[in-house]
Amino acid sequence: MEEKNKFNDSITNYNNAVDKRVLLFIDEIGEKGSKGVAPLEIGEINKAHADKLRELTGKNYSGYKIIITGDTIQHIQTRHGENGKSDKSMSDPKDVARIGYVINNFDDATKEGKTSAYSNSDGTQSDIILLKKRINGNYYIAEAIPDTKKEEKIIYSKRI
Repeated sequence: MEEKNKFNDSITNYNNAVDKRVLLFIDEIGEKGSKGVAPLEIGEINKAHADKLRELTGKNYSGYKIIITGDTIQHIQTRHGENGKSDKSMSDPKDVARIGYVINNFDDATKEGKTSAYSNSDGTQSDIILLKKRINGNYYIAEAIPDTKKEEKIIYSKRI
C-alpha cells in the first residue's frame, strides 16, 4: 500500500509542477523561432543530482545552472509534439513545462556516451546523461549535456 501511495504522490506532484516560465518560453519560441531567443534557466543542479553526476562522470557539477534552449523546444515539438515525427508523447506543452520536476526528482540516471554538439572546456566531447522519472507507467527522460565552460548543463526532454 505504501508503494501505491508513493506512486500517487509522485503523479500529484508531477501534475502540480508546471513551470509557467517554460510555457511562456514555448510560446515565445513559437512566435519568434529559436534564433535570437536567450536560453531559459530551469534551475540549479541540486545535491542529489550533483552527487549522481560525480558518480557517473567523475566531475563536480555542483552549482551549475540547468538551461533549456529554443532549439531544444523546437526539437521536442518536431519529434515528440502534436505532429511529432517520432511520437506524440510531448504534445501537451505542460509536460515540457514539468521538466524541472523530472530533473529535481529523477529515479535513475545513466551515462549514455558523448555528444559532438557540445564540448568541454578542454575541447573534448561532453557527456550525455539521461535522467529518468517514472510517471503514470512511463519514463520521462531529461537528457543533460554538461558544458563546463559556462557552468551550465543544456537539457533535452523525451518520453518513452
